[in-house]
Amino acid sequence: MPTIFDILGLRGFFFSGDHSPIHIHVVKGQDSAKIAVFPEVKVIRNDGLKPKDLKRAIVLVEMYKDEIIETWNQYH
Repeated sequence: MPTIFDILGLRGFFFSGDHSPIHIHVVKGQDSAKIAVFPEVKVIRNDGLKPKDLKRAIVLVEMYKDEIIETWNQYH
């Protein structure tokens, strides 16, 4: 389960062998979101992240997009 970032209490990771499309799970405490990375960054599902945290998560995914894709390809 590679972790790509852990910033401001938001941890972004994916599961080895996870399904397409390329996506990342972002958690903060008990709340989480699933965000597609490719072909475009967009929220697939939000399970409780507050709007401010979801917005930060999207910004972080945009910032780490290349690293997420590169690491995803190493695990798949």
